[in-house]
Amino acid sequence: MATSAATGDKYRDYLTEEDIKNTKWNFGPPNYDVVNKLFEEGRTNIWPEGSPEEKVQRLVKTWEMELVNKADPNQYKTLDAKKFKLGVNGRKFLTLEEIVKVGGSYNVFLQTSLPPSLRFYDPEEETADSSQTLFKTTFPRGFAVEILEVYSGPPKTVYKFRHWGFMEGPFKGHAPTGEKVEFFGMAIFELDENSKVVQIWPVGSLEEKVQRLVKTWEMELVHKADPDEYKTVDAEKFKFGVNGRKFFTLAEIINIGGGYNAFLQTSLPKSLRLYNSEEETAGSSQTLFKTTFPRGFVIEILQVYSGPPVIVYKFRHWGFMEGPFKGHAPTGEKVEFFGMAIFELDEHSKIVKVEFFYDRGELLAGLIKGKNSNESTEETPSGCPFISS
Repeated sequence: MATSAATGDKYRDYLTEEDIKNTKWNFGPPNYDVVNKLFEEGRTNIWPEGSPEEKVQRLVKTWEMELVNKADPNQYKTLDAKKFKLGVNGRKFLTLEEIVKVGGSYNVFLQTSLPPSLRFYDPEEETADSSQTLFKTTFPRGFAVEILEVYSGPPKTVYKFRHWGFMEGPFKGHAPTGEKVEFFGMAIFELDENSKVVQIWPVGSLEEKVQRLVKTWEMELVHKADPDEYKTVDAEKFKFGVNGRKFFTLAEIINIGGGYNAFLQTSLPKSLRLYNSEEETAGSSQTLFKTTFPRGFVIEILQVYSGPPVIVYKFRHWGFMEGPFKGHAPTGEKVEFFGMAIFELDEHSKIVKVEFFYDRGELLAGLIKGKNSNESTEETPSGCPFISS
């Protein structure tokens, strides 16, 4: 038996020889030797034992091990099986029983509002077994996770993470590239008095202050022509990033065409983009979204978890599609998405760094429900920006 099975795993609890023998497993006892090696070779930090980051990293890895591999929820040690709820990108929270019904963790994490014809991965057609086989084939060395920063907790632990692996196997007919595939995100683990996870969100006066700051910052970023007149940010130090992508300075945001183009960056090939930031300007993007949402696109702060100086919050954006979008007729329906953000302030309470995490597919899915006047009678190739990349 491998070392991880005999003496326990270096990064996960409850995998001693005794644990393995007395546990009911979905696919047999897990062995993390290969993915641990990938993790050690690719991680960006080695957290000291006992540090908040090391503790959260161990909790997350152990929780994932139990959720995927343990067949009997009563044997879970990291969570309260009766109280536990899991939510992704502001979608409906699911109980453990509901997670099993939808086909396991991959199908939960890859939920999307896009129509089936635009899904690279369709959770409605996959099972727990098929999804496990698919991703183990695509990533034979596994898909590692590391904790980049912990912002608060417990009992409400808010952290930023990075997931990565190498596409050394095929995916849905696409040949392996051998290249690294990675994404970044934020998560909230809510623990009970026994330090068991009861709720995960992927996602008074303090909320009101943050909401006012965010709305004012957005107003300045979109409307003020001279960065030296910004009151909410330090124009020389300011950096802006989305979903773990490269940070932009104010000058770079202007160069790429303004706020919408910065928010809607993607790694998808041009043929699969519902919105192509490389073809839009500040003027065209403003006209496009003002036409689509004539009453505007509102933001509210749902909860603030830490700060200042580092403010971490959960938000909701919404509006009604009462105008056309890229040839798609208006539906009159509400379009909304949820996300998390980090605002870093300096000693003068000016913003120097902003980072947003959200699923751009949830926004774009709501914009293509209407009849497409540009649609041909030929079959449309399948493509989907379901995951922010």
